[in-house]
Amino acid sequence: MRQGRYVVACAFLAIGVGLLGETAAAARPSQANPTPAGDWAHSVCGALVDWRGAVEHAANDTTEATQGARRLSESARVKKAKQAIGKFLDVAIDATTTAESNVRAVGGPPVTNSADVENALLASFDELVTFLRSSQDRAKAVSTKNAKRADVKLTAIAEAISTQGDEVQSVMNGAVAKDASGVLSGAIAADPQCADVLGGQT
Repeated sequence: MRQGRYVVACAFLAIGVGLLGETAAAARPSQANPTPAGDWAHSVCGALVDWRGAVEHAANDTTEATQGARRLSESARVKKAKQAIGKFLDVAIDATTTAESNVRAVGGPPVTNSADVENALLASFDELVTFLRSSQDRAKAVSTKNAKRADVKLTAIAEAISTQGDEVQSVMNGAVAKDASGVLSGAIAADPQCADVLGGQT
């Protein structure tokens, strides 16, 4: 059984939160009185800090659950792995939808093409939620009657979670890049909370 593969892939989404955070810096709609860039970046990154905390906690729970099942039979281990991945995805979906709502509430960034940045950012959130829900459906559909076959399928699901990180990062980087003025990247770089959640990358 490749329990470690489950743990690594699920934890990737949490550890790689900088992927989501990097563009979360590009949040929501244009308004008549947009939030100042510094306040906007701080609020958006705050939402991402909460998001990361929830997903990391879920990843840790997944790790403990799968490692704690090592002494069980092969059949019992794969059932435990399926359950752990399902719980992880439940939390990840809830945390992502909450983060999106929080980012929306911040308001649009103070840049001329705010709507372009907003649409690209929200698309990345939507993409991630859609992917997580699809993964959740796939995990639920895995039969554990054949442990080896179930292991292969669950490992594929976990590895897909890992791969998704790169795709989300690409979409989000593109969202921030739509602000040619550099106002957003500058505000992100100047905020310590953003440096924490984004790993110092803008």
